[in-house]
Amino acid sequence: MKLLALRVAEFGRFGDPVAIEGIGEGMNVLAGPNEMGKSTLFRALEAAFLTKHRATGAPLDIMRPHTGGEPLVEVDFEARGTSWRLRKQYGKSASATLTDLATGGVVARAGD
Repeated sequence: MKLLALRVAEFGRFGDPVAIEGIGEGMNVLAGPNEMGKSTLFRALEAAFLTKHRATGAPLDIMRPHTGGEPLVEVDFEARGTSWRLRKQYGKSASATLTDLATGGVVARAGD
């Protein structure tokens, strides 16, 4: 699997949308001063692949920014020669979709 892009909104320290686009071949480095959100981005990546979109309680509270909100994580990645987008919305508007980026077709929704 190869990571292509990561987008978050209302997740951890990020109330406003943040995106890392154009992740390339080889080694990519995420660098910046302390408290800029590097670890938050890694937690968002982990949540996208490992946390159910209908998470409640402590797992959801950890994702939410201090100002509240409904965490959103979107990851573009390549696996087995196909590019995909995994999008998860947490909280009241919980949803999950997996989209084939080549066709634009949604391959799976929610718990599929």
